[in-house]
Amino acid sequence: MPGTRHPYDRGVTAAVEVALHVRRRDGRRGRDVLAGLLAPGDHGSASHTGDLLVLAVCAQAPVGVDVERVVPRRRGLASRLHPREQVALAATPDDEWDAAFTGLWTAKEAVLKARGTGLEGGLETFAVVDDEVRHATDGPWALARFSPAAGVAGCVAVRAAGPVAIIHRP
Repeated sequence: MPGTRHPYDRGVTAAVEVALHVRRRDGRRGRDVLAGLLAPGDHGSASHTGDLLVLAVCAQAPVGVDVERVVPRRRGLASRLHPREQVALAATPDDEWDAAFTGLWTAKEAVLKARGTGLEGGLETFAVVDDEVRHATDGPWALARFSPAAGVAGCVAVRAAGPVAIIHRP
């Protein structure tokens, strides 16, 4: 909340919280600014799937978050990704493909949200390999994966070199 010190004020960390209401303040696509929740200078992002809403707040650096249900996906979606990711997905066993794709997608969308560009920022402009962001010209990036509910994949991306700690709040 504005004016309070958060437990993530030390080091580069991100807090993931579940909330009920989010209002866009700046009108830009791809950047969720969480009115009434952020202290001055904090960075924030939001994502939802079904009735689950996840907020990420970071006091130190731009942050993005994405959550997606792990459901069957069209294999053709992989053609929108970086060539290194396409190769990795092609080698993924069929029974693991949807979870692998969803995990990769959440990481990429979290980075694009932290950049403030959303999907228009180009899924193919960087690669996520072994949970590291590669080939990005605006890094370094730190990723932290999480599962806020059964069958849901999530990822927080922070523009920073250090590790990301996630503080879950119900």
